[in-house]
Formats: sequence, C-alpha cells, structure tokens
Amino acid sequence: MYWFGAPNQYLDPLNGFGCLNSSAYPESSLRFLSLFAAKKFRGLKPRQRRLQRDGLNMVDPKILETFTNPAPHRDYLIEHTHHEFTSVCPMTGHPDFADITVRYVPDKVCVELKSLKLFFHAFRNEGIFFEAATNKICDDLGAALKPRSLTIVANWKARGGFSSVITAEWSGKKKR
Repeated sequence: MYWFGAPNQYLDPLNGFGCLNSSAYPESSLRFLSLFAAKKFRGLKPRQRRLQRDGLNMVDPKILETFTNPAPHRDYLIEHTHHEFTSVCPMTGHPDFADITVRYVPDKVCVELKSLKLFFHAFRNEGIFFEAATNKICDDLGAALKPRSLTIVANWKARGGFSSVITAEWSGKKKR
C-alpha cells in the first residue's frame, strides 16, 4: 500500500484505487473483503482457482436443520426472504449483495430458520458467481428438504450498472 493523500488514504496495489485504511475506519469492510478474496485465490493453480471460484469447495449443507411438517396432508406454500445475503465476486474480490427468496411446498420436513440464516451467512467470505450461489442454495435445500416443489429467487443488487435476478427450481429427479 502506498500513501497518496489524506492521512488515512492509501493506494491499493491489488485493484489500483484509493481506499480508506481499515485500521483507522474498521467499518470499511469493502477493502477487507477485496483483499481477503484476492489473497484467497493467490497461489492457486488455474483448475483449483476455478473450482474455488465456482463454489465447488465451500459451504457445508449439514448446517441446515429440519423439523417435521405439521400438516403433511396439505400442500401449502412457505416463503422465506433473507435481505442480507452477501458473497464475494471471485473475479474482483468485491462484495455482492442479494435478497434471497426461498419458496417451497414441504413434504415431510420444513427448514429451521436459524439454521437457514447460518447457512446463508456461510457464503459471506466465499468467492462465488451469482449463478453458482443461487444453484448451490437450491441444490442444498432440495437435498435437505426433499420438498414437493422448491424455487429460489436471488435478486442481486446493482454493481457496475447491472442488477441480476437468478431463479432456480429444484426437481427431485436427477438430470444427467
């Protein structure tokens, strides 16, 4: 890092723009996440980097806990929305923010909300693309719940002029 202006501003050599010194401003987590992600991928071989970047070596679905469906004789829709989902862009190291909506019709079990929150928070420092995160959430919840139907809608916040909505539907049948 190189000082270039005010007492707490430095040039970050990883991404080449001025940023605040996080020791002077601990609430400045953007810089920390950027450096964290860049260090995480440094030294990895291209295949290892791609596996890590695509989210294939990360969040453990065993975090998810379930409880017995109180009305298994009836089809009813459960919808949970998490407004504080964060992950890290594997290309730039910048944080990504999303609203994740889980819609499902339970069969034998329902997901326990605290475990769902902890599952979502486990993505916080992981380098993963929007599409991979959405599909991993869908696959892990589908495997844990085995619901009658499951849809994950991820509404990713704008960055660089783009906002994205990724929708994944789970089917209990294996495709290829």
